[in-house]
Amino acid sequence: MSLLLESLFNGAAIGSVLLIAALGLAIVFGLMGVINLAHGELMMLGAYTTYVVQSFFKLPLLEPLFGAYIFVAVVVAFLVSGLVGLLLERSVIRRLYGRPLETLLATWGVSLILQQFVRTVPLAWSTGLWLAAMLGLAGPLVVNRLWGLRQRPWLLRLGSWVVAAGVGVAAAGWIRSAMPKLARASARNVDVTAPRWLR
Repeated sequence: MSLLLESLFNGAAIGSVLLIAALGLAIVFGLMGVINLAHGELMMLGAYTTYVVQSFFKLPLLEPLFGAYIFVAVVVAFLVSGLVGLLLERSVIRRLYGRPLETLLATWGVSLILQQFVRTVPLAWSTGLWLAAMLGLAGPLVVNRLWGLRQRPWLLRLGSWVVAAGVGVAAAGWIRSAMPKLARASARNVDVTAPRWLR
């Protein structure tokens, strides 16, 4: 049963990341008319920034504050991804509005540049395919060791139910709210909702 709940939780987590990526692509295409092939790489840049911040918090000077790295990482990752996206729009995409094929090729080139940047610039050590494989294979074991959930399986079950209930309540609130309707309406009526510099 616990394996089923863990699989459901992992599926919901990965699905939510893909949903955020798809919503971002839909909003950008609806408002700007641009197919951004570097959208996934901007998300990757946020994840890479989070890993870099975590690596800095492992240094001896910041190690006492390691528990708070995630709060700093969320802010820094948001700023880095936002600044790179703004730079991409100002330097490349703005010159190509109304030309979808050229925009497609330009953003694909930017995506290749960002991929090679992450592969070659050594800001975060020990990154690569082997690390992803190790985390995928040993992730549940590490979590159990860190939180002591192996000795308290009831805590794991309770946490799974609390997380599932929270996700259900949040999804129901989102579906019942006016935000999805507003997002669809804004994507359909660009003349009203677009920023002034896009009109």
